[in-house]
Amino acid sequence: MTEETLLPVDNEELMRMTTDIVASFLTHNSVPAESVPDMIKSVYATMKEISGEPSKPEPKAKPMDKTKPETKAKPEPSATIKPKP
Repeated sequence: MTEETLLPVDNEELMRMTTDIVASFLTHNSVPAESVPDMIKSVYATMKEISGEPSKPEPKAKPMDKTKPETKAKPEPSATIKPKP
């Protein structure tokens, strides 16, 4: 059996392939809009992994500092448009 040598795939090519895969999937399947960014990230990470380049792990969220009191943003007053008489 012979081993195949895979050439490295550049970032631009990975993004093009990711775009093609996700676009094709979305053409044939109904997916909520809020799920699309996660799908793109997942496909890109998989493509990067199988291309031989290790993908970076997702950064973990920093824990909240419980020593500081939480401040809530004050809502901005809404503008009221009055119709002309």
